[in-house]
Amino acid sequence: MRQVPVSVMVRAGIARRSGRGISFSLDEGVFYLTEDEFAHLVSGRNAAVINDQGEWEGNAWLSPVLATRKSELTLLLHNRLFSVGMRHVNSLLQRERNSVVIREYRGHSGNALPARGTPLI
Repeated sequence: MRQVPVSVMVRAGIARRSGRGISFSLDEGVFYLTEDEFAHLVSGRNAAVINDQGEWEGNAWLSPVLATRKSELTLLLHNRLFSVGMRHVNSLLQRERNSVVIREYRGHSGNALPARGTPLI
């Protein structure tokens, strides 16, 4: 029987509300989505994710999951794809929770983007 590579979502870190907006604590460091950038997300545009020094590290956007309604906050940092459910993000913003889990997409090659020439199914 042939083995087929499987893509999975694994726990990657913690998202918290901070004075700068939302902080994402990952193994590479701490990154931020500021309140100003979060306003870009709500209007349907991408937002910048920054590091402690305020330098750009990646992008964030809202994406649909199995529906047309946008229900995931997706982050692309250093060629790695992370995801947080909007229900969890809203609970952070409304101060109902102190922290939520960030999940990382692990494709069959170990990173977010498939290898060049890999057929997409």
